[in-house]
Amino acid sequence: MKQSNPLDWAVTSPGERKKEMVLFQSLLHDDANILLSIGCLPYFEHCSVICNCSYQASTVERITKNLTLEISQLRRSLEESRSNTEDLQSLTEKQAQDIAGNMLHIKEFEDRERVLAKNVEELLMKIKQTEADVDRWREACELEVEAGKREIEERDKVVKKNLSLFDLGCHSQPRTALDISNRKLNEKEELAAAAMAAQSAAEKSLQLADRKAAGLRKLVEELSKQLEEAESRDQNRRKARHICGPWRAPKLSTATMNNRVKNQSRIPEQAVCESYLGVKQATEDTINSKWKEFEEAVLNQWKERENIVEAKCKAVSEELLAVIKLAKVVELKVNEYKESKKKERRELENNVGEEKSLSRLKKNGEQNRVAILQIAESSGTKVDASRANVGTNLDGSESEEEVVSLVEELLMKIKQTEAEVARWREACELELKLRNMRLKNVKKCQELEKTKTALDISNRKLNEKEELAAAAMAAQSAAEKSLQLADSTAIGLLKIVRRMLSKCKPWRALKLSTVKKNNKVKNERRMLPKYKKDVVKLSTTTMNNRVKNAKRMLSKCKPWQALKPSTATVKNRVKNVRKMLSKSKT
Repeated sequence: MKQSNPLDWAVTSPGERKKEMVLFQSLLHDDANILLSIGCLPYFEHCSVICNCSYQASTVERITKNLTLEISQLRRSLEESRSNTEDLQSLTEKQAQDIAGNMLHIKEFEDRERVLAKNVEELLMKIKQTEADVDRWREACELEVEAGKREIEERDKVVKKNLSLFDLGCHSQPRTALDISNRKLNEKEELAAAAMAAQSAAEKSLQLADRKAAGLRKLVEELSKQLEEAESRDQNRRKARHICGPWRAPKLSTATMNNRVKNQSRIPEQAVCESYLGVKQATEDTINSKWKEFEEAVLNQWKERENIVEAKCKAVSEELLAVIKLAKVVELKVNEYKESKKKERRELENNVGEEKSLSRLKKNGEQNRVAILQIAESSGTKVDASRANVGTNLDGSESEEEVVSLVEELLMKIKQTEAEVARWREACELELKLRNMRLKNVKKCQELEKTKTALDISNRKLNEKEELAAAAMAAQSAAEKSLQLADSTAIGLLKIVRRMLSKCKPWRALKLSTVKKNNKVKNERRMLPKYKKDVVKLSTTTMNNRVKNAKRMLSKCKPWQALKPSTATVKNRVKNVRKMLSKSKT
């Protein structure tokens, strides 16, 4: 059995406690008879005592309930007080932060006050310096006024002379010079454009001539290959045979005698073969020699062209260097122009500053005048007051004399100040006039300098255009010379090709042999029937067609077709070609 703790009884709820008390009373009432029958009344009394104890326990429970309620209320009040303390702490922290920030602001304001005090002191020093500068300016202006009056006459004379010169001829001369320079520039530009077009056309013609030379070389190579093939065929066909072979030793028999007769009949045929072979070797030697000459001529022409190209490259490089130099000169001129503009701006700024200083001096003079007038008025009031005092204290004669003397002195001072102010006005007006005249003279000089610079630039451009035109004319003449060389080379190549074609026909040797020895030709035809057929085929089909194709190519690939000149130029070129041919023949 577990022992019941009084704390457990206190912890239980009041409803449960009531139920337990009701059950306990019912048990006591039901068991009363049983106890009487048994004789247990003393025990019942003991139970009543227990009931009293239970009543006391209920009172204790009530007290504990009240205590628990108070404890809960106290806990709530503690929590509220804690929250309030936390709020107060946060507020105190915020206030501490605000106080620190305010302290920083206070320090900043103190620093600003110190800086402002320093600035005020500096401004006071500057004001004193400006006052000293104003005094210096006054002295300088007085000196300048005296010197300016002397210089005005001289400047007027110089200005009149400059105006007369500028009005008479300075307007017309630069305009006419500029118009002439512009016309020359336009003409030079047109000439340069024409020269560049001629140069481009000459380059195109040179390219066409190079292409034609390459085509002719290909044709010559093809012809040389064909010759080599024909020679190889001839060598293959003209091998040692039984007719042209070594001769046998003669015999004394009848058969040998008959064979001798036959061999004697074949001897002229062998001679014909030997003569044909000799002619062929001679033609081959001539072809080889001419081919070597042609190769040498082509190499020489290529060397000449390479030299021309190198000369042109050098000329182009020189032109590029000249252009670079011109660019550098232009950059220098641009820099000079910028520096001159900067100087002009500085001068204008200085003039503006001087005008501002003059305006300030005017304002200071007016302020001084106002101050003098105020002093005069105050002195007048003092005089009136002194007159009244003197009238009351002294007699009239002596006081009136003193007052009159004071008034006269004040009037003299006022007149002097007015005279000084008038002088200041005149000096400022004279200085303004001088400045305006100087500005006008500067502007006129600048206009004259601009016209001079424009004329110099136009003259330089003209010189540059003339140099470019001369270079273009030189390039055009070089291109014409190259065209003439190309034409002469093309004509020489045509002649060489025709000669080679004419000498590559082996049947011309046969024609010569037919004229001289008809019997040898017959024997030769008997010996070489196939070779003759091949030769005839070559002469009829291939060679004529090749010659026609070469002529067509040469007629189409004339280098002067790229330029498309007039008939006069074509005739002149034909004359030049004829002259070159006549010189080469001689």
